[in-house]
Amino acid sequence: MGILRVSHSFNFEKKINSFCKATRYQLDEMGEDFAFIAVQGADCLYPVVIRDIEDVLLFSISINVPISEDDEIPHLLSTFLLQLNADTIKGFWSLEEDEDDNLFYTYNHISPKLFVNKQRFDEIIDDLILNFEIFMKIPEMEKEEFDEDIEFEEDLHESEDTHRHEH
Repeated sequence: MGILRVSHSFNFEKKINSFCKATRYQLDEMGEDFAFIAVQGADCLYPVVIRDIEDVLLFSISINVPISEDDEIPHLLSTFLLQLNADTIKGFWSLEEDEDDNLFYTYNHISPKLFVNKQRFDEIIDDLILNFEIFMKIPEMEKEEFDEDIEFEEDLHESEDTHRHEH
């Protein structure tokens, strides 16, 4: 018995168009293997990217806070997001790199094409938005602690460098 390949029977452009028409999502741009959709929230538009990758669809939403250097990554925030990954089977947080070599946080959801219907499509988008909003609601106090973590690590690296040069 062979493995069922869905990609030939799944017309990406047709399906995504039909899902967007049946929901509250605005299709902004469509390609052969990607789609950009805008989801209207209470106070903003949420940019969602959908990629067609073999037998799965990769849904993602990025947090537009670019990190230009590896040593600028807020490690407490990354740890918090990794802990969220451990507590869910729906989606996952990752660090992505753009064409300018900036890093930024992205929430992703991978689903086999076989299981994506209008209801599942809507559930996945809702999960992306929910996790985007969770990220945005991290209390300011915690964001300040993340900044302090970066400053502490910079001080630690400077003291290590000074210590090495003294010996």
